[in-house]
Amino acid sequence: MNQNINKIKKLSSTLRLLVRFLIVAIPSYYLIYWVFINQLPTTLISVNTEPKMILEYPLEVKFQIIGFLFALPVLLSLLYGLVNVDKLFIFYQKGVVFSYDQVRLFKNISKALIFWVVASTIYQSAKSVLFTLHNPPGERMITIGFGSAEVMILVVAALAILVAWTVEEGQHLSEEQKYTI
Repeated sequence: MNQNINKIKKLSSTLRLLVRFLIVAIPSYYLIYWVFINQLPTTLISVNTEPKMILEYPLEVKFQIIGFLFALPVLLSLLYGLVNVDKLFIFYQKGVVFSYDQVRLFKNISKALIFWVVASTIYQSAKSVLFTLHNPPGERMITIGFGSAEVMILVVAALAILVAWTVEEGQHLSEEQKYTI
């Protein structure tokens, strides 16, 4: 039993470092993406080929700002989820594996995942409009994407809610047994 707790503490400590890195890196990525959208190639590595730019025409600053504003709900849902994951790992680092606070954190992570799927779908559609604004009328596009990745994230969110309910029920049963003579 103590070996598992020690493993949980160690792994949580390592994963917490990763989460903290992501809390800084993800907002930086979105900011860099929209500030330098006119200079970014589709891939950072191109061997024996000319780099292909994301946009054929430069995007005006006001549209870059609008694009970043559409990215904010995606970004905020990611950060909300990561902050809650970080708090969860703090509990695990302390060796606390079942508590009502963890139930709340699992529910918050689930909400963040669900909101991320919705916001991400809207964001991708907004990007398709912004990226085709320079096209002549009739060639502008709006795309709406919902694929297997989004379905998988919703399944993970549902599993996190199920885990939260299970832990919550386990806590109730444990407390009932504790006070039963």
